[in-house]
Amino acid sequence: MHKSALFLCALLPFWACGPTAPPPPQPYTMQQFSMLVPHSWHVSDDSNDDGIRQVFVEGPNDSVLLMQLLPNDIVLPLTEYAVFYSGTFAESADPGITVAAGEIGEFERTMRGAFTKGIRETFVISDEELNIDYVREFTMFPHGEQTMILIVQARSIDETRLSADWNTMIESIQLP
Repeated sequence: MHKSALFLCALLPFWACGPTAPPPPQPYTMQQFSMLVPHSWHVSDDSNDDGIRQVFVEGPNDSVLLMQLLPNDIVLPLTEYAVFYSGTFAESADPGITVAAGEIGEFERTMRGAFTKGIRETFVISDEELNIDYVREFTMFPHGEQTMILIVQARSIDETRLSADWNTMIESIQLP
């Protein structure tokens, strides 16, 4: 009885507090580019090579947001870009890993204050032990002489939970 009472007393502060809100997103700024990054995400790469700006943000359970800012004269139509990106992604898989394409289609929603069309695909990443379902979405936004391409990717099971994080990042992007 004495041990049980001590254990319950030790847990009491946690019960009394209840759930806590996550910390607010942190601002990320580099070379006239800025966005808000949720606490469970981090910018793992920010490069600007040959006029192509690329910001790679990693989140929980292999989720990512990739922002590319490309000169308009090299931008492919979104469907062609999605096929190219997905093919390159599958070809670059580590030995023993396979990437199997699933469904691909168009979607429409409001993003960054405008009605936007995009490409949505599903795929499965497998090794000898696991098959994990993923979803990836591509959207494109003109920005003067450049075009911003956004790619979000996550395990299918995490998509609903991560959508608020993606929205926070996407809606907060400020370009030069």
